[in-house]
Amino acid sequence: MRNSRFVVALVAVACAAALPAAAAANSGKPAEKSHSVKKGDHGWHKGKRDHKGVRLAPVAGQTAKGVADLKQRPGALSVALVVAKLTPGAFYAAHVHAGTCAAPGAAALNLPDIYADEHGVAKLVVTVPTAAGADYLAGGFSIDVHAGPSASATPVISCGDIAAKIVKPEKIAAKAFLKGAASERGHAELVQNGSDVSVWIKLSGLTPGAHALHLHAGSCAALGAVAVSLGDVTAGPDGTVLAKVSALSSIPVVTDAYALDVHAGASAAPGATVACGDLHSLRWKHGHK
Repeated sequence: MRNSRFVVALVAVACAAALPAAAAANSGKPAEKSHSVKKGDHGWHKGKRDHKGVRLAPVAGQTAKGVADLKQRPGALSVALVVAKLTPGAFYAAHVHAGTCAAPGAAALNLPDIYADEHGVAKLVVTVPTAAGADYLAGGFSIDVHAGPSASATPVISCGDIAAKIVKPEKIAAKAFLKGAASERGHAELVQNGSDVSVWIKLSGLTPGAHALHLHAGSCAALGAVAVSLGDVTAGPDGTVLAKVSALSSIPVVTDAYALDVHAGASAAPGATVACGDLHSLRWKHGHK
């Protein structure tokens, strides 16, 4: 219980510690005093998509375990590592490997050796350079601790997989003002959340009945191929449509590069375009849910 409480306390300290601007190796015992900084310094907790927490578990027959906080920056990886249940006074190698703990590959990054204090707890806060464009939080990597220092080839005693970061699909929105050659007039609001496309349309001046609705590449002045078929909307006896339609798209289509058109007939025989509007992208601020 004493070690568990101590590890929890050290995690908070490690996450709040200042991150060096470059990699630095530990060549001796850690200094007794450390200079802490505010939690937000160096952007350590900014950009949640590029921040990952990893738990290190003991391998079979071992007891060492810990936690690591990783932050990917352009050209650098920041690591805050705490490991408990080590032999006091000993140094231990730590690496980031390609692959998983169950099937490790070559060492991708060598971290400075960590030193276990009198409680058998070691901590490390460091930033190491990485190749341009490298992303160690994208999945396919692990972080491990070995039974001895880097100078000796020792087995792994604790390891944790760096799971792929989850990136929420981007929401994009647009509007279109629809008009035709006769009295057709209206507008549409469009939202795309990942692959889900939703369209709210209000249009008057149509012939009563079903009308096909499409998103085209290009503009109303130069319609390209149909990118997304949105199905049919139905005009009432007064020629008015007020509807929401949905579809799927594997590519972003709610952008300035597309146009929304309404056809004279239903999807089975759509006929000519009777109303059209170019999409105009909006910053995401939409009232519909």
